[in-house]
Amino acid sequence: MLSPSEEKLQRALRWASLGLLLLLILAWWFRGGLPPPSEARSELLRPPRQSATSRKLFVHKLNGYEYMVEPVAEYDCAGLVVSTNYTWRDMFALAGSPIDTPDLGMVWDMNLQSGDLHKVSFWSGEFTLNFQHAPGVKFYMENAGNTHVLAASDDVYSQITSLRRGDQIRLRGALVNYYRTDWGPHWRKSSLTRTDTGNGACEVMFVESVEVLQRGTPLWYFLYGAAFWLLLVSLAGQAALFVRWATKPRPRPAMQEPLALPPALQPAGRQVPAALDAGAPHTGPGVAAAKAPGRNQREVEPWH
Repeated sequence: MLSPSEEKLQRALRWASLGLLLLLILAWWFRGGLPPPSEARSELLRPPRQSATSRKLFVHKLNGYEYMVEPVAEYDCAGLVVSTNYTWRDMFALAGSPIDTPDLGMVWDMNLQSGDLHKVSFWSGEFTLNFQHAPGVKFYMENAGNTHVLAASDDVYSQITSLRRGDQIRLRGALVNYYRTDWGPHWRKSSLTRTDTGNGACEVMFVESVEVLQRGTPLWYFLYGAAFWLLLVSLAGQAALFVRWATKPRPRPAMQEPLALPPALQPAGRQVPAALDAGAPHTGPGVAAAKAPGRNQREVEPWH
């Protein structure tokens, strides 16, 4: 048994868990909402800028791996993040592969001005940006892209993996081809145009600078994280109270004397205990008690 104070705490934790669960669902639904056209930053209302580069082939080290990098164009891209691939599941699936880099799905320019962006569903595949919309929805393929990011430093890598759906960002660096040296010369090559689709249509970018122009739905992201961790604490508290209740010693019930049969049900030839028939006279041990006047007693006769 729990003490009264522990029972009150248990009830409070149950109500808190229910409230936090509802908040978690609500925050999950509203986090990462895409902004209306009026909230799009001016930097995003133009296509990415690409120009020739004079950079030479170089070796780059990141996260314990060595890459051979071939720059093919200077690149400056501002866009709205609509999807990423660096969830725990995706990152574990990519770990150890020759292309274990984060992906950013972004849109810009006309897709932010059309007013139909909320009618498009986006999600990331293993190395792709997927989208779906109903007929008649205005969506411009040349104003969307999936960027494979090779970070220039650990700090840039941390910034990239902290980006979330709804963020308005600007990336500066270069489009590159690269391979990881421990896997041999299996080049991962970048697209150089925004109008291609399918395999090989993604931009591979060596990112040197990340600028967050505006965070997307920061309050809902905060509430989602806070509700998630507080719910875990609440559930842990309830589990601790349950363990305490299950392992707490319980008092043993007091042993009771066996109850004697009522006089009317006593077998023939047996003496009725004095506790049950204190007023009935008897002659001694082993001798049946005489019937008391006015008492409803009977002898049980054996079957013949």
